[in-house]
Amino acid sequence: MFSNRRLRELLLNVLPARSFEELRIPLAIVATDLESGETLILDSGDLIEAILASTALPGLFPPIARGGRMTVDGGLSNNVPIDLAVERGAERIIGMLCGCAKGLPRRTNLVSVLSQLFSLATNARFRCDVQHYEHRVELHILESCPGPDLELLDFDRSWTLIEPAYQHAVRELQRRLA
Repeated sequence: MFSNRRLRELLLNVLPARSFEELRIPLAIVATDLESGETLILDSGDLIEAILASTALPGLFPPIARGGRMTVDGGLSNNVPIDLAVERGAERIIGMLCGCAKGLPRRTNLVSVLSQLFSLATNARFRCDVQHYEHRVELHILESCPGPDLELLDFDRSWTLIEPAYQHAVRELQRRLA
């Protein structure tokens, strides 16, 4: 439905590195194999392609071919990869849940229903992982829902989603980590 060209251009302009190997701090990005549904851990090679793969919402953005697989949004298989962080030695995990199930507006439409379904589906594994890991590691997973008049896919008003989420994260982390 949409091209990822503008996101690719943005990444090329703002990222200081083009590959995982150039990064000072190790990074792992989650994507989903579109055919099998398997969670894929991307931690080497082309950084921009990995980000594009991890943000490719099926039906909205094109899947990214990587290593002979068609890859899409990592949230489909592992929205908050707590397990990956624990496997890599994390003792404290700070993250933000992407896509909250905020309920349906009074007047539903196709986008609001699909957004709610997507959030419920992707958050199911997250809820199980929290129960499994909450006694093994220190978890600080923030949930920031956009206002009722904003849709998650409302790209023209991105900053009205990003800035409040950022401010919420700062306040909440200061409170929790004080």
